[in-house]
Amino acid sequence: MINEFLKDKKAIYFTAIEENKEDNLRRFSAAINHFMDPDIISESSFSSFEAAFRQIAELAKKRASNFSH
Repeated sequence: MINEFLKDKKAIYFTAIEENKEDNLRRFSAAINHFMDPDIISESSFSSFEAAFRQIAELAKKRASNFSH
């Protein structure tokens, strides 16, 4: 249902699973990287969840500034 709602929207969708923090961070990083550039498969991972959420905040700021101009 959520995937259907997000189908035509710019969004990052990630569901954590019961695994270790590092694997969840790696998969969360992949979701963010795919959002930033779906054509590039990146193996890079954020150093922490805090860094990942900081990146999402920066993406949101850029998107908001694009709408205000």
